[in-house]
Amino acid sequence: MIFFDLEFYVPKNDRISTHSLIVNPNLKTHKLLGGTFYSKCFDEKIPNTPKFNQLWLWNYENDEKQLLREIYELFQQEWKKTKKEEKWILGKPIVDLVVCGIGISWFDIPALYCRSVRFQIDSPEQLYNVYFKTRNIDLANVCSFVFPDEKCIYPKTAKEIMGRMDIKKEKSSSKNVWELFDNDDTDKIEKRTTEEIETILQMYRNIQKKISKG
Repeated sequence: MIFFDLEFYVPKNDRISTHSLIVNPNLKTHKLLGGTFYSKCFDEKIPNTPKFNQLWLWNYENDEKQLLREIYELFQQEWKKTKKEEKWILGKPIVDLVVCGIGISWFDIPALYCRSVRFQIDSPEQLYNVYFKTRNIDLANVCSFVFPDEKCIYPKTAKEIMGRMDIKKEKSSSKNVWELFDNDDTDKIEKRTTEEIETILQMYRNIQKKISKG
């Protein structure tokens, strides 16, 4: 399975919107900067110091198409690994790649598909198979159960989940990434996204503990 977090760039002229989500991966000028990925076998324990895979635009001479190819290749390899694992859950074999993150079901996965179609990374049919046939563990939805006081089930933000799970880390807006990129502070973008993945892994561990305790 893959844990991941992506970062996109929105040009200055498009940074005002009536929606909570400003970035639109179908717009030519809204580009993928890259992301941080962590891969593990489905039932493998997450180590205290996991090894992350960093895939960033600036490491590919700012060639977004090449970056998208690398991410696509990563997902294809993870699909193959999943099929070789031959794991079962609830009496059924796990045949689909499991992915985990915050907001991945409504943004990250669709965004990868949209950008990959735009750059013709593969046929739309094959891209659909690789991205949309994954099984998503979207913590924005999964973590709703730790808000028993809320009458309505509604996707939660990373900051809200961190507060409820007592995770003591700074959580800055993704909009800060755009300014960092404008200022060529790519190291800070990588550091920020690595911290995001570390937080996601901590949330995942906490949920496992809560479930096992009933």
